[in-house]
Formats: sequence, structure tokens, C-alpha cells
Amino acid sequence: MQSIHVAMDFYKGEFGRYPTGDSHAVFQALTGKNPKRIVFVVFRHVSAEGDPLDTWGTPYRIYFSGDEFLVRSAGPNKRFDQGSSKGSDDYIY
Repeated sequence: MQSIHVAMDFYKGEFGRYPTGDSHAVFQALTGKNPKRIVFVVFRHVSAEGDPLDTWGTPYRIYFSGDEFLVRSAGPNKRFDQGSSKGSDDYIY
């Protein structure tokens, strides 16, 4: 999750803004599908669609709020839990 955060910051430094779109579009931009074809991060474990996978095999998600973002992993239960529901094991960075 930290490497995604660092890649996002480098992307913003290069282009003046974070990549846009859904999580898939953001990960594509970070891995070289951007106007300058710069690879900001290489993921070792990816889904068939090319999205990075967390330790439990679930694709990460990116959420934006204004000019800030967070990276989320579904955690060991492989389910994105809503908010701070009891029993939530999501990881958020």
C-alpha cells in the first residue's frame, strides 16, 4: 500500500495531478499507460485485468476526496466492509 502511495505522489509530481478514473484506470496510469509512458510502480501480484492484488489476492481500491486519496485492501476476509462496521478487517492507508 505504501508503494502505491509513493507512486501516486511521483505521478502527481510529474503531471501536476493524480491519475483520474476508477481504481483500474489509476493503476494502469501508474504502470505506464500515461501520456509519457512512465512506469511509476511495478506490481508483483496482479489480477487478470492487471490490477495489483493485496496479500489475500483481492485487488486494491483507490478512493478520492478532493485532492486527497486513500488506498484500501479488503483484508483477510476478502470483503470490502462498509465504514467501521464491527468485524471489519479492511486495511486503509
